[in-house]
Amino acid sequence: MTYYMDGGLTLQINLKSLCNLDCDYCLLPKHVKSQKDSTSVILDNTRLLIEKIKSENLFIKAFAIFGAEPFTVEPEIMAEVLNLIHEAYPDTHLRIQTNGTLCTTKYMFKFLAVFNYHDRLNLGFSLDGVRDIHNKHRCNSWDLAVGNFLWIKQHTVINTNVICTTNNEHFDKPEYEAELLEFITVMHNNFNTPVNIAYADLTIRGVGDSHIGESLFSKRFANFLIKNNLFMSCNKMFHTGYCYRKGNSCDKTLFDLNDGKTYQCEKKFAPDNDFIIWKDKTIAEVMDARVNETKDYPIAEECNTCEYWDWCNGGCPVKRDVNGLATSCYVTKTVLDHIKTNINPDWRAYLERREVADESNTNN
Repeated sequence: MTYYMDGGLTLQINLKSLCNLDCDYCLLPKHVKSQKDSTSVILDNTRLLIEKIKSENLFIKAFAIFGAEPFTVEPEIMAEVLNLIHEAYPDTHLRIQTNGTLCTTKYMFKFLAVFNYHDRLNLGFSLDGVRDIHNKHRCNSWDLAVGNFLWIKQHTVINTNVICTTNNEHFDKPEYEAELLEFITVMHNNFNTPVNIAYADLTIRGVGDSHIGESLFSKRFANFLIKNNLFMSCNKMFHTGYCYRKGNSCDKTLFDLNDGKTYQCEKKFAPDNDFIIWKDKTIAEVMDARVNETKDYPIAEECNTCEYWDWCNGGCPVKRDVNGLATSCYVTKTVLDHIKTNINPDWRAYLERREVADESNTNN
């Protein structure tokens, strides 16, 4: 089996398909996110998943709860799911990724009254750095999401991080770029909250330009990372263990605890994209089927002679152009060229040292 990479599995879990927003970046069709899923099976399926993992002696590095929006689940059920996971795997990281609008004071009081391991949870907020741009693409949710973030930082010991999704608009105006940089700095310095800088494919909803290849956005994005020494904040490209760097061997898997289906990841979490019913199989069978889903995805010919091949392995298999070139290719090569030429010829050792330092600072 090929999925024991980087010291263990990271399992993504979906509790419900419901979401209160319809963001431009979202991969899920609106009609799916408006479904009123039942929550009656979530706890039973959580127990079943844990039993399967334990019976097969698998090492789980992290459980990450995604969605649609996880906090559409009742706070008591969300808390019990996390309790069950932590009690079975006390050394495993617990993470929830949220749009930040539903983890209100009222919700959190109920959640924290049942969830017993507050300091073991990492709550990831989707905040896009520039208020106007965030509101344009995320249904005017900035003030509510930031308010909930601030309350959690002030009143709990829950760990936090931010996924900051950027697009061309962040670099159209100097004031927007400055606001983005200030947001990242304030999050890091004032709130001990790392920011993972990502990029959006607005072509999903037909409201923006493609980021494939040497697009205007790719050049701006790479330049922003380099001139501000922020490339380590682009986790998926420049940290080990992330899905983008596993290429066709990617083992990222999303288990739906509502309908029992399994999806490649959140990028493929949509109707008819499921590939196996996990309840009917062993986890080993699920993971083997998962790796088989992407093992034959096309890879661009130029990747065969690229000096950075063993760093990215062709990038995300579902985020490539028709020739098999990853959408992240230009940014990855530009940043690695910069490190090798201007910082340290042994670019790999440099990045690995930076990664260790980042992890140390985050854990302190």
